Amino acid sequence: GVSMPAADAFAAWDLECAVEENAPLSTTGGHVWGAARTVARFLALDAADAAARGEEWRYARKLGEGARVVELGAGCGWLAVTVAHNCEASRVVATERASGGGLAHLERNIAANTSAKRTDGRAPLTLGAVHAAECDWTTCGGAPTLALRACTPAAAGAVEAESDDVGKSTAAHEAFEATGETIQAGSWDLVLGSDLVYDSAGTEALPRLLGGICRAARSQAAQGKGVDGDGCVVLYGHTKRRYETYDHEFYDALAAEGLVVSE
Repeated sequence: GVSMPAADAFAAWDLECAVEENAPLSTTGGHVWGAARTVARFLALDAADAAARGEEWRYARKLGEGARVVELGAGCGWLAVTVAHNCEASRVVATERASGGGLAHLERNIAANTSAKRTDGRAPLTLGAVHAAECDWTTCGGAPTLALRACTPAAAGAVEAESDDVGKSTAAHEAFEATGETIQAGSWDLVLGSDLVYDSAGTEALPRLLGGICRAARSQAAQGKGVDGDGCVVLYGHTKRRYETYDHEFYDALAAEGLVVSE
């Protein structure tokens, strides 16, 4: 009973969503990484190619009505916000660690994109189209807790008022209501990420988390959950040869989790 958008509905993606960059954070989430833009361009071009062939887009269900999408290590939130602007997924969750001001920065960018006072001329996102969630997968093993935080109108106003206060817990940060949920309980249809591996610990932790998410989604799909009954797909933008050995370690760890990589 899922409403299927036509492929050409995705063929003209808006890739110019505005987020605040160059924030003075002690994390890597202060600007948009090139790999995140590559993931968005891949989706846009893949949709356009399907439309040109007159075929159903392979990600139409994964990003269509009723779909649930999560981005790991969302940083300033550009990719999650871009996906929410361009698709009909019912839930897009952008995750980031709370330390170093990263989560507060992400929340501000999400709230700014739901505010009627946007300065870039674009229509605001529907309130609740994107949620921020705390998730530090580098330290929580295979089942980190997502402290989901729903953006409220009060939070959006506080974000604008306190946009210069990056490192502190602002009124906007506190206005996001934590619900508590493990990431495996999300029944995700699509998992997004980009350039999250920059140390040896990450080459093990990220594949372990992805494997856990995919196994849980497959189990839930067998129970009739999800939009198409085939579990989740991971779209990950990975810049190769950034480090001498991490590529091999990362790919080996993905294989050990039973994940099949297509490039």
